Amino acid sequence: MIRNYLKIAWRNIVKQKLFSLINITGLATGLAVCMMIMLYVAHEMSYDRFHKNASRIFIPNVSLKENGNTLNMEYSSYATGPYTKANEPLIEDYSRTFGFFGTTIVNTPTAPEEKFSEKNLLFADPNFFTFFSFKLVSGQPQHLLDRPFTVVLSKDMAHKYFGDENPLGKSLIIKTDSTYTYQVTGVADNNPSNSSIAFNFIVSSSSLTRMQNSQRYLGNEPFTIGCFVTYLSVKNIADTGKISRNLEAMLRKQQKGTAFADMHLTFSPLVAIHLQNNYGDTSNLKYLKIFPLIAILILVLALVNYMSLSTARSTLRAKEVGVRKITGASRKSLAAQFYTESALYAVISFVLGYILCYALKPWFLNILQLNMDSSFLYSPLVLMLLFGLLVITILIAGSYPSVILSAFKPVVTLKGKYSKKAGGVTVRKIFTTLQFTISVCLIIC
Repeated sequence: MIRNYLKIAWRNIVKQKLFSLINITGLATGLAVCMMIMLYVAHEMSYDRFHKNASRIFIPNVSLKENGNTLNMEYSSYATGPYTKANEPLIEDYSRTFGFFGTTIVNTPTAPEEKFSEKNLLFADPNFFTFFSFKLVSGQPQHLLDRPFTVVLSKDMAHKYFGDENPLGKSLIIKTDSTYTYQVTGVADNNPSNSSIAFNFIVSSSSLTRMQNSQRYLGNEPFTIGCFVTYLSVKNIADTGKISRNLEAMLRKQQKGTAFADMHLTFSPLVAIHLQNNYGDTSNLKYLKIFPLIAILILVLALVNYMSLSTARSTLRAKEVGVRKITGASRKSLAAQFYTESALYAVISFVLGYILCYALKPWFLNILQLNMDSSFLYSPLVLMLLFGLLVITILIAGSYPSVILSAFKPVVTLKGKYSKKAGGVTVRKIFTTLQFTISVCLIIC
């Protein structure tokens, strides 16, 4: 039965080429815009959620009021991580990172004349690859950064400096405050575009203790201004408030009588760091609130346009409905036929919309100044969202046309008499008014 419905639907699409082209193109354009907005919102909301224990990882933030101004300390001292774990049993573990902010010059011993200025060099604790869930191409995650002057390269950097050779065990010369020779102990996959932690080179934090000017990076006072981002893993998410209060009480007692006595400590979830004012672009939150609404309005426009065009040509199908009813077809079977036809339109429009979205994606991302991994486009989250969009489109697009077209009375239609009510004229007028209203509102905005 379904095969017969599909055959009839395809025959009508081919027979009415211009009408089909207008209807499919209109719906496909609306779906393409929805897909692009959906990709952007999903990408922004998925930051750092790929880590296994992402929901239990927090960053302590210290704020201090001074002369009527609030000073937010985004980076903490080297001692903050060990201090919190030693004094708060509800803390499971910690990991620290320090993104080197100076000029980094890199070359290999075999080609000392070929020097490159690089960015995203990150000093990290030995547990970096067990604390986080970054993928490794080679190397053991437990022992990659155990020793001083060891480095893990991103996949791109490994290929840049060593080509197709295995870089493990080889040396790399990196100049930060001074020039040091590092041993390559592992290769990590390129960090995902939806990661707030960016790296090309991950150097063992123990290297800092051997560097000439390391004392300015290593501080013994906890929760003072430093160079490190300290990540804390809690045993239970519900304990974060209690942990924050306990640490704040300890710090106030420790800093009593100093300028730091009036400090406040809060925990920021790792998954929210990208969208918070102190770490991400403040405009992101604004876009994330507005864009979904725009996507819904555009989808409504596209679906209403499709339903209006479908019911506007209902009189051309009236005699077909009349003949089928006289020969024994029920309204239920006719509704199923027209629903199948609308579903075929929706699927074709969806495929065309996806192709259009893929073609326009580079331009769209360039406007937003956003990078997006191609792997993210095929992640379970995106595939699930696309499937949901397809299902919603099929359900809504076919609902009204199938009800209107299957409602024709055979005696009236075969005599060539059609009432305005049967053709859905009033509803189409409402649809048209709704379309113009939404369009004008979007233009004004």
